[in-house]
Amino acid sequence: MSLEYALLGFLQYKPLSGYDMKKTFDSTVNHFWPADQSQIYRTLNKLTAEELIDMELVIQKDKPNSKIYFITEKGKEEFLNWLKSPISMATPRIPWLVHIYFAAELSDDVIISILEKVADQIRDRINSMEKTTRSVFITDAKPLTSRDLFFKELTYDYGITINNAILHWIEKVIEQIQKGEYQ
Repeated sequence: MSLEYALLGFLQYKPLSGYDMKKTFDSTVNHFWPADQSQIYRTLNKLTAEELIDMELVIQKDKPNSKIYFITEKGKEEFLNWLKSPISMATPRIPWLVHIYFAAELSDDVIISILEKVADQIRDRINSMEKTTRSVFITDAKPLTSRDLFFKELTYDYGITINNAILHWIEKVIEQIQKGEYQ
């Protein structure tokens, strides 16, 4: 997937500024597709150049002018074609597993400390996802159907399930190291 299609997907629901797009990303798909502000703006410019989206400048008196982006018919068609296309299962990059791969060079205490910090981050991520409610979905545009909500909530269920599995694995590894099972 690319950021382009995520932006087109959000713009299917309603026009958004770049700032609002970042807030939308952070509150909805950030657990599986993070994007920083500069990436979003670069991609919005690219999509505008490709005529998949258009932009309207909103003049504001007491704050900076705002660029509001909306999807074009060409953009809707491109998005739907992408949505129907075969899904490619890319291998995820997991930097902390590279640390574990070479962890034999470290003492057990150091390895356990690293794993406990990763476990804490995973717990924080799970807590954050569990606190997410339907209110984070784009609700002030076209009304979301129960079908819309079902598919959006599946991504949170996936995130929670995967992160719980990772947490379980880390806890098991810590226990194995503490028992000296590698000897």
